[in-house]
Amino acid sequence: AAVEEALKTGKLPKIRFRNPSNTNVWHWGDRLITTYETSPPYALNPYDLLTTGMEDFDQTLSLKRLAAHFRIDTSDPSNPRLVTGSFVRNPFLPSGSLQINEYNWDFTLHRSHTFTIPGLPKRSLLA
Repeated sequence: AAVEEALKTGKLPKIRFRNPSNTNVWHWGDRLITTYETSPPYALNPYDLLTTGMEDFDQTLSLKRLAAHFRIDTSDPSNPRLVTGSFVRNPFLPSGSLQINEYNWDFTLHRSHTFTIPGLPKRSLLA
C-alpha cells in the first residue's frame, strides 16, 4: 500500500535502511574498504581496523553508493585498475542509473561512465 501511495502522490514514505557495510571487504592502494549493496562504502584504518568514516572515493561516487562487488582489470599488468559499479533505481519512473568507475592504484579516477537504464518495472521500487 505504501508503494502505491508513493506512486500516486509522488512522495516516498520515510524508510531508513541500515548500512552494516558487511558484504565485502577489500584493500586497494592505501585504503581498506567495506561495502554493502545499497549504501555508501566505509573506510577502515588498515593497521588497527578502526572505522575512519564513509568513503566517497574523492567525490567520484555520483550515485552516492557502491555495489559490494568489484573487479580488478589486469589487462595492463603494469597498471591494474579497480572497476566498481553503482546502481540506483528511480522510484517514480521505470528507469535506473548505473555508474561504472575505474580507479588507478592511487585511487585517481581513470574513467567513469553513467548510464540510464530504461524499462525497469515500477514494482521494483524498494527492491
